[in-house]
Amino acid sequence: MQLLSAHLSNMAPPTPGTFTTWDDVHHRVAILDLAPGWDGEMLQRRADSAGGAWFTFSYASVDELRRAHDYLAEHMGLSPLEALESEPYISLFYADPDDNVYELNVQRIAPEEMDAYFSTAAFTAWPPGAPFDADEAAAWERLGAPGARL
Repeated sequence: MQLLSAHLSNMAPPTPGTFTTWDDVHHRVAILDLAPGWDGEMLQRRADSAGGAWFTFSYASVDELRRAHDYLAEHMGLSPLEALESEPYISLFYADPDDNVYELNVQRIAPEEMDAYFSTAAFTAWPPGAPFDADEAAAWERLGAPGARL
């Protein structure tokens, strides 16, 4: 943590690991023990894969997240595995060929509210939020992205 000038965000049960940050985003680095009992298709890795398992990048606004989605769809042919809306985040989940998960998100609640959320049963539920159709302009407009053009 010293290398990144980070501090602990949350270690309270039921969180199976440690979240660290260096700014007002709840976690910039998470080290989790996703032992048996954690569920969800996105957490299933191929037996022959190696490396990290889950990487997150946070955007400053819903519109920036929508523009990232549009770029990945139009220029790279990528669609999210899942798009979820929860109390603290709007998230898009993508996977690479090794089944590493990439979460692109926007934080929706104040930084001081995040630790409390990550200490609740809502955090451990799967999926951690309500699905939405990331290819529908109306969904983005409802979430607050002005001028969604999908």
